[in-house]
Amino acid sequence: MTGNYYGAFQGTAQVQWQRLYTGGQARYQFKLQLKADMLPAKSLTSQGLITENGLVPQVYEELLSHRRDVRIGTHDIILNNGQHVPRPDDVQDFASQVIELAHRFATGQVQFTPGGSVHLWIARTTGVDEWVYDMLGRDTIVLPHLGGTVQTIHLKPRRLNRPDSPLSIEIWLAPDLQYLPVRLLITQGVGKSADLRVDTIRQE
Repeated sequence: MTGNYYGAFQGTAQVQWQRLYTGGQARYQFKLQLKADMLPAKSLTSQGLITENGLVPQVYEELLSHRRDVRIGTHDIILNNGQHVPRPDDVQDFASQVIELAHRFATGQVQFTPGGSVHLWIARTTGVDEWVYDMLGRDTIVLPHLGGTVQTIHLKPRRLNRPDSPLSIEIWLAPDLQYLPVRLLITQGVGKSADLRVDTIRQE
């Protein structure tokens, strides 16, 4: 991981994806942990159900400057401040969207078409936004520990109801690696970004 937060930094990141089966129901936990020198540790966590149609997130938590969460129910969403807002169909959260997009491409629900797009409703701790991921094209990424170069598809988001928002997460999915995300570029405005590139992939 490299980036900038009022100055350049280097660090490490770990993405953990777990599936659990309890009471005949498939559940998941997705966690992204970020660690960098001289900066406090940060993490994003999503938990919920796995269904035939994709992920159904139920709880999203983020630890950035402080801990915040959002609870996603069947009919409404409870934001961090306690406010209830309507739940859009097929809503994802800021963390689960990464795996949900990979799943949609891997299962053929979405076909890669340069110039095409994918719509998602994204729940965060402060509100629910409609995002559009534009399919920019195919990129070759150099990943030395994964054999050299990897072909990817590049997705870049736009927030329709808040186009001036600085928060963004660009995603590069690798078709030859089951559409796993091999690069994530998270930005939070001018001078605040983290660029994550896969070093190792381990399955247990």
